[in-house]
Amino acid sequence: MQKLAATLTDLEPLQIDICPKTCLTYTGDFADLEFCPHIHKGKTCGEHHYQLKKNPNAKNNPVAQMTCFPIVPAIRAMFANTDTSNLLCHRDKCLQKALHLLVTASNAVKYSDFGDSRVHIHHHQSLGLFKDSGDIALGISTDGAQLTLKKQSDTWLLLFIFLNLPPDFRYKSNNVFYPFSIPGPNPPRIVESFLWPVLKKWQGPMKEYGCGML
Repeated sequence: MQKLAATLTDLEPLQIDICPKTCLTYTGDFADLEFCPHIHKGKTCGEHHYQLKKNPNAKNNPVAQMTCFPIVPAIRAMFANTDTSNLLCHRDKCLQKALHLLVTASNAVKYSDFGDSRVHIHHHQSLGLFKDSGDIALGISTDGAQLTLKKQSDTWLLLFIFLNLPPDFRYKSNNVFYPFSIPGPNPPRIVESFLWPVLKKWQGPMKEYGCGML
């Protein structure tokens, strides 16, 4: 059943090589490095990417890995469902209503949510973003958490909040996407490298779902 679900949704966990001190992930510009290059307090980390080989022809085995889920398959699944697809249109409906009021009666504009906020109108009018009704706006939240009383390890959690959804839906646990936790023992140093596999790893053809193109 798990294999069938993964095949149908493309939502398969990814095993990502990381520095054992959680400085970075070996992705993007760091993918082919043998040692961790991060400099902290004037010292280079230098931790090995791969375990030392007893046989020179043996396969490279990473010293440490973490599990993460790519976000694009989750978004596609939401668009493939009629109910969530309609809910994802909330952002664009608010934006279009606010833009209409700006043209017809600027004094009547009331800012109540992300979709009709000044900053989102700036995204649309000044930056040329969110031109498609199905474009997704994500809020990213991350922080460290102490999971044991000994306080010897920091675990960092990452959450994606779908700002397209109505406010009474977007913060519920079932609608928040949780791609990974950075296992510690140290806080992450190059956070962007941990985001790379979630946002960049997945590539596939565009498909039309619900209210827009993905």
